[in-house]
Amino acid sequence: MDLSENEIVFSKQLKTFNSLTSLIVSNNKLTEIPIFFTELTNLKKLDVSRNQIALIPQILTVLKDLQDLNISNNRITEIPLFIDSFEKLRQFDCSYNDLDHLPKALVNMKIINFKLSGNKFDNVPTPIPQMSLLTHLDLSENQITSIPEICRQLSHIQSLDLHSNLIDSFSTRVFEKMTKMTKLNFRDNPFKVIPEINSLIHLKELYYSNITDPIDRKFPSVSINNELENIELINSSIEEFPSLLNLTKMTLLYLHKNEITSIKDIPRRCSVDASFNKISEITIQKYADLPVLKLDHNNFIQTPNLSQCEKVQLLDLSYNNISTINDFTFHTSIEQLILNNNPLRIPPIGITKCSHLTLLSMSNCEIYSIPIDVVSGLCNLKILDISNNHIISYEHFEYLNKLEELRASSNNMSFFPKEFCEMSQMKVLIMNNNKNKVIPESIKELQQLESLDLSYNQIREFSILELNKKLKELNLSFNLIIEYPNLSQWNQLEEFNIIGNSLVNFFGLVPYCKKTKIITATYNIQRIKQPTLELTGILDDKLIKKIPEIVANANEFKSKKVGLKLLQTPKESMLFNIDSYKIIGIGISRGNEKYMKSTICVARNIFTNGILVGSFEGILGGRTARLCSYKFVDYFLNKVSNKVVQESIEESLISTFQRLNEKIKEKNLNDVSSGLVYVFYNKILYFAQCGSIKSYIISNSNIKEIGFDHCLSNNEMKKKIMQKGGLVDNNNMLNGVINVCKCIGESNYHNLLNTTPDITKIEYDDDFKFVLTASKSVWDVIDQNELQSIVINSAHIQPPGIANLIRNIALERNCKGNISVTILSLDSFIETNNEET
Repeated sequence: MDLSENEIVFSKQLKTFNSLTSLIVSNNKLTEIPIFFTELTNLKKLDVSRNQIALIPQILTVLKDLQDLNISNNRITEIPLFIDSFEKLRQFDCSYNDLDHLPKALVNMKIINFKLSGNKFDNVPTPIPQMSLLTHLDLSENQITSIPEICRQLSHIQSLDLHSNLIDSFSTRVFEKMTKMTKLNFRDNPFKVIPEINSLIHLKELYYSNITDPIDRKFPSVSINNELENIELINSSIEEFPSLLNLTKMTLLYLHKNEITSIKDIPRRCSVDASFNKISEITIQKYADLPVLKLDHNNFIQTPNLSQCEKVQLLDLSYNNISTINDFTFHTSIEQLILNNNPLRIPPIGITKCSHLTLLSMSNCEIYSIPIDVVSGLCNLKILDISNNHIISYEHFEYLNKLEELRASSNNMSFFPKEFCEMSQMKVLIMNNNKNKVIPESIKELQQLESLDLSYNQIREFSILELNKKLKELNLSFNLIIEYPNLSQWNQLEEFNIIGNSLVNFFGLVPYCKKTKIITATYNIQRIKQPTLELTGILDDKLIKKIPEIVANANEFKSKKVGLKLLQTPKESMLFNIDSYKIIGIGISRGNEKYMKSTICVARNIFTNGILVGSFEGILGGRTARLCSYKFVDYFLNKVSNKVVQESIEESLISTFQRLNEKIKEKNLNDVSSGLVYVFYNKILYFAQCGSIKSYIISNSNIKEIGFDHCLSNNEMKKKIMQKGGLVDNNNMLNGVINVCKCIGESNYHNLLNTTPDITKIEYDDDFKFVLTASKSVWDVIDQNELQSIVINSAHIQPPGIANLIRNIALERNCKGNISVTILSLDSFIETNNEET
């Protein structure tokens, strides 16, 4: 019987179910185990996890048939001495309590599966080595520093999990008798010496991560462990990896972000991810069938020899230094080929051998043209990325008649190639950051087109797009559009981004708002006593009508008509070919999500010489994120309006988050959102953070992350959620759907999630150059050091260009989820405000 998550008040009537063998009462806010449970004498399984229980009552020992007891995620500090009275107990889960020792009585028991993760052990508890029947032992997320040699008595152990401890070394004799071991997890331990595993002859899974300072940077031999199927080594300083010659059963080799220089004898049916290393050479066993071979971010100067392979489905060689092509790299089986960020200059003719190729990515490869003999050999291609090159001619592209997605951003195009309009199957077309001035009439031939990105061009008019009846997403941000055509039949559009255009009449957007789900625009609200309030964010028709009344107590409006005047910058210092902001940059994109769930809001001159920047990332949907975007500034200004600004910003940020939560409850929205908002005023930065979006302050020499880690990959956060009764799975997801411990909109998890933002206050320093915010999908694929490098190396261009660059890199790396990036140039902001003052 499963009665979990019901907040049931248990009555004595339950004892009438005396034939019950299984009872699950997890997450019911129990403070003690009800005494009448003892009437259920046939119970074999009892689950009281995720409650607030402090002790196990002795009277419970009358349950003589109990085999499976789960007391995890409670407040238990001690396992009682009478525990051995449960003679038939085989499964015992004590995870996420406050245990720091165990009773000797456990030695007398026949427990085979014992879970003790997330407690307070600083050593392997004394009884454990003598529990000789154990087959599965989980001591992860404690503070254990070593494994005593006596543990070798655990000769029946099959699975040992010690991840997230403080182990730096131990005697390899520990493993001598553990010959039945099949799974060993040592992730997140600061090993100085990596133990030999030769005695673990039946080992199938081996996991290590974050070995950053080992004495010997050589990984131990695995030649004897020929049962191995999975090896994982992540984020470590290991330079030398052993031969895999005898590992014929290997199916996954995951060597992400180490310092490995070569991989030898890759097994025949093994998927390999060895990205972010220093690899310049690999060898592969004969007749290999490799589903995935990821070698991006390494030191290859020539494509590898894959002549030993019978099949490779995905080959990723991006971010190397490849300029030479090996004739034995390409063959018919390759379906996805990624060559981004290599100095190829000319697309390799060998790719035409890949007759099954459906995805080809050659972004930023210094390519000037694609010869006809290459184009004509790619007739099955469905996705092509040629962004960030120098391609001027697209002659013969009509051969790509099966193409469904084309990414051709940043190619210095001065016209819209007619060949693009001959690809009748095209669904997604991305041409941002070029010099296109006119959308050709022939674009109407793309009747399957669903998504079009022409941001950062020089387009003035777009009425022709009314004829593309399936168009759902349109990005025309940062062009030269000054007015809107009357598109009476444009009913299918779902997302429209028009920020950064010099609009003469902002109210021309009203007809679009009535038909379009999401509109992102920039507009001004003129005020008498304060500078014009410049807003960027999500709009709807109700908000447009309300604009003249927003924060009426704080501001006096002289006109309902509003317009946007872009900040002027000398064109010779621009990467883009439009006049654009020199203060704030915004980059957003749908990423791999089906719908756009990430939103932003920016308010410049929110007070005299102040700016507010907000980012919101939807979880389980995008309605909450959109509401936050277009309501935040209104709510915030009303909170701060009648107070001393400097003293009330922190309080007003918190109050605004709270009011948003109340509004979301009123509307019965069942999705949630991460949110990060910061205010820069009088040379003080105020950050309010609630969820997975991160913020950074960047200087010329370093980058500093601001705030707190609210993701459930943070063990401390995960433990807090689990102690409240939440279930966090192996993918760090709460109940399989939410990956944060704080968010806006409590949804069904109000008892688990905190909605109050963390506030961080930082005084401006002259070394500070930029403030950057990035959604999880961005910082998942671009670490903070690389972000700092990208921003500083691009400091000569406008912030919109930098934001767009980061967005494109995240897209190029197949990031998961939606993308949102904002970047504020502190120097430009201060300089501009001084000029305006």
